[in-house]
Amino acid sequence: MLRVVLSLTPRHFAESWDSGNGSSLGTIMYYRRLIVLVTTVAVLTVEDDADTDFVEGLKFVGLTPPHARALLQRWQGRGEGNPDCFRKYLRYYLVDQRVWAARRAVSVNDDQYLAELGISEPIRQAILDPEFKQIRGTRNLFQFASDTLLHNLDVIFPLQHNLQLTSSDPTTRALATTSRDARREPPLDTKLNLTSSPPPNPRDHTFLYLGLSAHPNGRSLIDSHNDLNLGRHSTFHGSDFHANPAFYLFPDREVADRHRAYAARRCPAAESWLVRFAVPDTFLASLVTERLHFSSEWKRYVWKCRSGRSYPRRHGNCERYGRAELVVGPVFTMPEGDVREVEEGVVQTRITEGNVLRVGHGVRRGEEARQYAFLGPGVWGRLEGVVRGGVHVENTPALFETVCA
Repeated sequence: MLRVVLSLTPRHFAESWDSGNGSSLGTIMYYRRLIVLVTTVAVLTVEDDADTDFVEGLKFVGLTPPHARALLQRWQGRGEGNPDCFRKYLRYYLVDQRVWAARRAVSVNDDQYLAELGISEPIRQAILDPEFKQIRGTRNLFQFASDTLLHNLDVIFPLQHNLQLTSSDPTTRALATTSRDARREPPLDTKLNLTSSPPPNPRDHTFLYLGLSAHPNGRSLIDSHNDLNLGRHSTFHGSDFHANPAFYLFPDREVADRHRAYAARRCPAAESWLVRFAVPDTFLASLVTERLHFSSEWKRYVWKCRSGRSYPRRHGNCERYGRAELVVGPVFTMPEGDVREVEEGVVQTRITEGNVLRVGHGVRRGEEARQYAFLGPGVWGRLEGVVRGGVHVENTPALFETVCA
């Protein structure tokens, strides 16, 4: 059986850009004897002669062959009480590997930690790209790893669909669809309007930004019903300003764009988005808000939240942050392993101004990056309601060239 070869080399990242108009070609080349990518992940049935294709699909997702085969065996032998959704099953598998890695206590660096999770070398290189070291230090490493593999799993299905549509003509050169193509189709309803240019700058609004990799299959920021789904892009437990999941936005476009670029590096087969939210100032003023600045209190609070050693709302001055609906303050950046090594007695000396993320370019270059942490599903739902009509998405097409042979 011929198989699809999905090239993830940096050469293809560079060559996929069209210098003429600045957009990605996202090109898929087809040869005369091409057959479509067969992955039993897509249909969730596994037969003996399809096992190899299942493993190949999981290698594209980012698992090493041994872990792909182990996951296949566990999926085939799953009992009652286990999820029938393969996406959830993959997530649970990664959590299990995380627990076992912690018990073995053999992960001496980030690369070895990711290898213990079962992540393949090309994906580890993308996650640990030194260009994004500061951005990587703003979140739990497991969150970036899990998001990367789940994004890549989601991307398999539209890739397979595109191959099926074009494989009848072996000489076809197909371009990946972008949001420019999507604008030709009317929106499903009027909850959100899709336009080719930003809406006018509204008065009495604050612009906040988010950078992300766009999910297909209804898991995007904007779902198939044109509803916003902010909760799908909340953090895991233990982010800067809360022990529970939170939804973060940035007032600096440049900071959000670095997050977008990092998402594109980790998930090169997916579009990446820079999203601008126009948030009414009256809504922000209605929230119970705490504002932090670089200080001993900020150091203590972000350490408590990120380290997971204590629950902030139960500890002295941190209690009021646990009652807040919105926390605004500097972005903390420190590798996860370093955060775990910091003991409470040395927090004030180990966490310095060097652990504050800085704006990389623009008029605020070198100044501290700040973030808005919206806390709790109730706040997210209210935010979704007030920003409808004030959302603008800048799309960057998929980065890599997919060669099928």
